[in-house]
Amino acid sequence: MVYLGIDYGGHKLGLATVTADSGIASPVSVLRYTKNIEEVLLQLAQVITEWAPSTLVFGLPLQEDGSEGKTCKVIRRFAQQLKVYYKDYLKQLAVQGPRELIGLSVRPKLPELAFYPEYFSTRFSNQGLSRKQKQEMGDAYAAAHILEKYVEWEQEKALMLASAGK
Repeated sequence: MVYLGIDYGGHKLGLATVTADSGIASPVSVLRYTKNIEEVLLQLAQVITEWAPSTLVFGLPLQEDGSEGKTCKVIRRFAQQLKVYYKDYLKQLAVQGPRELIGLSVRPKLPELAFYPEYFSTRFSNQGLSRKQKQEMGDAYAAAHILEKYVEWEQEKALMLASAGK
């Protein structure tokens, strides 16, 4: 299984991928955008089609007391917008025919949405990076950090369920 991590920001999105087997996430890119939400949704749809993840993992920057604030609501709303947009995008690909699907390793499908609570992911993941690296790919490294923690969490849940079932 491939996961795509998304570190949501006001003007850019950090993207990273990880396979459940390896557990080691790789920063992919940072998408920069203006107020035009369609622009970033199209860019994300293209990335999702290319990587074919089973799950999109969004980091949720919780408040100090563990509650969800305004930013979490914005991220959840964005994730739902992306899901609706991508569903329409897939319909358009199907209408356009097989030529649009040439070169894809798997037939694209709608990924699941997942959310992982994060605290200071950008700060932790950017330690040791140069100023230029932080500016160019810092959010992608934050997405990789979120993904690695998410995969660890999923593996721990699976182990707990397996041991409870014995």
